[in-house]
Amino acid sequence: MKRLLVLLLLALPATGHAADIDGHWGLSAPLFTTKSDTPYSLLYRFTDKWTGALDATVKVDENLDDQHSRSPFGVNGDSYFAQVGPRIRRYLRPAEDFSPYLDLFASAGYQHNQLSEPGDRLVSKTWSASAGGGLGCEYFFPRWHCGVVAHTDLFTVTYADSRSAFDSAPDVITINRAVRATAGIAPALILRAYF
Repeated sequence: MKRLLVLLLLALPATGHAADIDGHWGLSAPLFTTKSDTPYSLLYRFTDKWTGALDATVKVDENLDDQHSRSPFGVNGDSYFAQVGPRIRRYLRPAEDFSPYLDLFASAGYQHNQLSEPGDRLVSKTWSASAGGGLGCEYFFPRWHCGVVAHTDLFTVTYADSRSAFDSAPDVITINRAVRATAGIAPALILRAYF
């Protein structure tokens, strides 16, 4: 049994280091999380030091069963959120299998909320634009062209434009515009695979 396992591992394609995947595409996905703030990404490794990504996040909170999910006050709501944007990553030790990195990102988002009340409905639409930076470290498994990443976004600046109106008074629109800056550490574990 041990010989079969050793032969199988030796038969798998091997590369030298993480730096040997220049010009390769990849995918990344969060591990062990139910939060929607960690995006899924399409990756492209430009050089041994630089990787570009297209991040995408989608979240749907939909009340599909109005009979059993209503609050005691008769309120019912649905929410849809999508965010997409580019990310550029700079590896600090590209020739090593374990490499820390810094990255910058930008994104655009849209959120649609509906809150139904007895006899009326509030519809809210929010457009947003964000930019920020993060850091992480990736341990690359060269034999399998994949890596495990510990990542956090360190700071984000977001501009949001929100418009809300009731169905009973569609001409009365409430407009809120805000700029929000956040800083902190929110670690996530991510799996990346390159092909």
